[in-house]
Amino acid sequence: MDRRHFLKTVGAGSLGLAALPELRDLVAPSSVAAVGHRRRSFFSFVSFSQANTLDGVQHRWGNQGAGTFSASGVEAWGSFTHIDNAPSGTPKPVLAKGTWTAKRVVNFAPTGTYGTILASILDLDVEVNRIEPSPLVRPAKLRLVCNIGPAGITTGQPEGWFLSIPGTPFTKTGPGGQYKPLDPIIGITHIGVDPATGTGIEVVAFDPAWEQEFRAAHGGRAPTPQDRADRLWSLDFLALNGRGPTGEEWLAHWNELQAWWAT
Repeated sequence: MDRRHFLKTVGAGSLGLAALPELRDLVAPSSVAAVGHRRRSFFSFVSFSQANTLDGVQHRWGNQGAGTFSASGVEAWGSFTHIDNAPSGTPKPVLAKGTWTAKRVVNFAPTGTYGTILASILDLDVEVNRIEPSPLVRPAKLRLVCNIGPAGITTGQPEGWFLSIPGTPFTKTGPGGQYKPLDPIIGITHIGVDPATGTGIEVVAFDPAWEQEFRAAHGGRAPTPQDRADRLWSLDFLALNGRGPTGEEWLAHWNELQAWWAT
């Protein structure tokens, strides 16, 4: 694949500015200096999501968690209660309970800011640790969505969390489907930055100088949330490895995202 086709196909001109020698001058030095742990942000959520009804069981999870993250690392955990919401009356039958731990940031796409809140989508590889009715550990894929109603800023997806558990019926293509936020939503997701330090991922994601350079390089087009996500990944790669990603590394990253989103 030639460079021009690669840029057009996966948007690497908006993604890996630090990776491409002919575009390297578009990465503002201030942006590179901002890379590192100063850009760590945080999230917390408490909400319910539901999968499809199977054999008369209406699968619903109450899930909560919190943690800190950057585009390249995460420290987060939480707990869940899995219930059958089908029977009338209360209490609903508890099918399982346990904990989960975040293992890796896959993608972080910010849409806008309001005070210390980031309207954004955070994709995580997690490990689900069922404690009852019997111990079981499974890898899973967790997507957190934070919208900001008072500011009128939305990601285009419903507030809350999505969960896919490969190897079970609960995947996009499985009979159980993904766990998805309820409608109307029960709960809240908050992704934001520490007001005490005044720094966070938005320092890089919403850099006006970079956005102006981006528009100039892309015929006036404004950067999308995924453009910002890819820039965060590129700059974190630079900070961690001392160099920008190669075209092959960009393609591997993009292919990984496509596979993750399809699960």
